Amino acid sequence: MPDRPLTPIQWIIPYYRNAPMLEVHVANWSRYGADVLAALTIILVDDGSPEPERPDAILNAAPDHVRARVRLLRILEDKPWNQHGARNLGAYVARDGWLLIADMDRLLLNADMRVIMRHKLKTSRFYKPVGVRMHPTLLVEDGEKAPYNQLLIHRTTYWRVGGYDEDYCGHYAGDTPFLRAVAQVAKFERLHGARMYRYNRHVLPGANTEGMDRSTEAGKAIYARKVASGDTHPKNPLRFKWEEVPLR
Repeated sequence: MPDRPLTPIQWIIPYYRNAPMLEVHVANWSRYGADVLAALTIILVDDGSPEPERPDAILNAAPDHVRARVRLLRILEDKPWNQHGARNLGAYVARDGWLLIADMDRLLLNADMRVIMRHKLKTSRFYKPVGVRMHPTLLVEDGEKAPYNQLLIHRTTYWRVGGYDEDYCGHYAGDTPFLRAVAQVAKFERLHGARMYRYNRHVLPGANTEGMDRSTEAGKAIYARKVASGDTHPKNPLRFKWEEVPLR
């Protein structure tokens, strides 16, 4: 019996001053099989990184076959905690189809991406890999953790719930309301056999935003006000200027 055709995936990754982790990704994508890479579009959203730490030079130095699969978008202002806006921008420019929403510090090896692409995906569901662990060549965390805000979702479902609510931007908050809304309209399913590895700042400085203020109090207050008003649906996405940056 022939293998199931690979489902095209658009991988949306917010980037903010994450040059060391982007270099890890480029090296990893370079090892993807030709069929996997051909079915993959990487949408990297630079969320207003200052000039010395933008991703342009790293992407332009990537092998041709990798660079051809990357779209670079740039938000033209450095807004604090604007990753939800960055995800919305990626979903806005994406074609209709499947979106992989993942943070910069999450890595999928070739075999795991192939498992996802060969899965019989249903638009009535959203998916997550089996677990999140450190890359096997690095330190290993104790046990597996559920990949809380890393998911595979159809673009129609993403916008059916309004995308991420940009009212939370400026604070470390907003994932839970989005995930709750998605769970109201789609059924959750684990992608058995697909693993997503996680780097952290102790192993690779610059892998993520762990060193930034992660207080949740302001976000909880916003959520409480929205629930009290009876209107939690996101409105007015893309509250910033942006551009697509051509790669050489």
